[in-house]
Amino acid sequence: MKNILQNKIKSVPKKVWILLGIIILGIFLRTYNFHDWLQMKSDQIRDAILVRDVITGRTPWPLLGPTVDGTGADKLYNLGPIYYYFQIISAKIFGDYPDKLAYPDLLFSILSIPLMYFFLKRYFSENLSLALTGLYSISFFAIQYSRFAWNPNSIPFFALLLLLTLHEFLIKKEKTTWFWIVMMGFALGVGVQLHGITLALFASISFLVFVFLIKKNAKIWKKIAIVIFIALVLNTGQWLSEIKTNFSNSKILLNYIFKSGSQVNKKNNFLNSIEKGIDCQVEVNAYMMSSLGSDSCSLNFIKLVDDEKSKSFRADIKNPFFLAGLAASFFFSLLGYIFLFYNCKNEKDKEKRYFLRLVALYLAISFLILLAGGHFSFRYFICAFFAPLLFLGFFINYLFNKFHRIHKELIILLLLLAGIANIMSLGRAAGELSEKGKTGYNADFMVQIEPLASYLIANADGQKKVYLDGDFAIMHISFPLKYFLERQRVELIKIPQDSHNYPDGVSVFYLSNKAPKDIDYEKIGQIYVFKIKN
Repeated sequence: MKNILQNKIKSVPKKVWILLGIIILGIFLRTYNFHDWLQMKSDQIRDAILVRDVITGRTPWPLLGPTVDGTGADKLYNLGPIYYYFQIISAKIFGDYPDKLAYPDLLFSILSIPLMYFFLKRYFSENLSLALTGLYSISFFAIQYSRFAWNPNSIPFFALLLLLTLHEFLIKKEKTTWFWIVMMGFALGVGVQLHGITLALFASISFLVFVFLIKKNAKIWKKIAIVIFIALVLNTGQWLSEIKTNFSNSKILLNYIFKSGSQVNKKNNFLNSIEKGIDCQVEVNAYMMSSLGSDSCSLNFIKLVDDEKSKSFRADIKNPFFLAGLAASFFFSLLGYIFLFYNCKNEKDKEKRYFLRLVALYLAISFLILLAGGHFSFRYFICAFFAPLLFLGFFINYLFNKFHRIHKELIILLLLLAGIANIMSLGRAAGELSEKGKTGYNADFMVQIEPLASYLIANADGQKKVYLDGDFAIMHISFPLKYFLERQRVELIKIPQDSHNYPDGVSVFYLSNKAPKDIDYEKIGQIYVFKIKN
């Protein structure tokens, strides 16, 4: 029996063990200190309250999901509710504590690692696909967005799944199997409920591929109809809500689309949006691959040609490393898109050509959607997270074909540089978080919020009401604190800013980002807390 087991293990291909090792490494990096290093901001608290109310029976399961911008502050479009359903199911299984609500995002992030390998293998060799998947496994950007609960965090998994299923349809057409049909319905049905961008992106690219397929072979319409049916079933909650409200939610969406279209049509605004979009895309591509540069769209390339440069930027451009980084990020994206365009046009293999053109179409649509909505923030580019890996793969393929003698050394060096950069960023973030929130008082992590909530309760002298005042820059933390205190049946009352009008005979605490003088205080993370009055 032992020999049979050993023989079976030996018969497993080496690539399987490598992929398994990559997945295990990715799991470790995504789960290490998951509870303590969980980010808790207003969106997470809002969702946690909703899930708690459903679990305790205070409210029914929601028919609508998170909101996205509508035509004004008082009009917000609601996505479908499936993201909340994932959280509710997780809470029913594991409990409704905030870290348990982030389990679905964590799960889909882990599953995206093997999916990335199968996605890359549609074009690249097995070895290169494994190397690029390994880089994705340790990507600081990908790991960062897997360690808290937020509806766009699962986009990478569903984007990969949608593209894989669309590619399968393109190469198999009417011979596409039931597995891929169901998977595409699942990817499309869930994806359109994760964010407003994926709602437009997933629906648009699916529609265009469906039209192309039907033109090639009309018999495929039945399988496409099943995909659409599955997607609609997964959106049942939203459809029920629309019927009950005379499609009020859809009207908000249509108003937003027409508003965005009218804004884009303005020449100056359109050109400005293109400049910002390209600049941000270049910065994002470099950051997603290596974690180098800023973690926000700093628009450095626009600043570079701006006549009125700020003092800080004038100082930056005197630094040769800063300029070298800008140049590297620019040429990385430029060459990446050139390789993509060239390969789309000249690829001889039909299946690979379909893959490249599908990816190019996806990236083009995603950019146009971001452009139309004016979304120039790193988090919105998560829908195109795989682009830098493809660009690096194209570049490595080019080196492999053109420089046979030195290609191995160059390829290993490229992958090592990107990998080391990500590992350094991970190490730096872990070091800061291990010192209880040393990332700054604006970072709302459990490692800081929970001890602070415990301190307030322990020093409230048994009172069930706690009054809180503090510096304006850190009072945003009062929202998550209120949630955690309510879990212990303690009410938190926020003192109106600058009023400092404290009731008599109550526990009043003050939060500051500076150590007070001549007062006993407790330092929790980067926050100083002290009691003013009892």
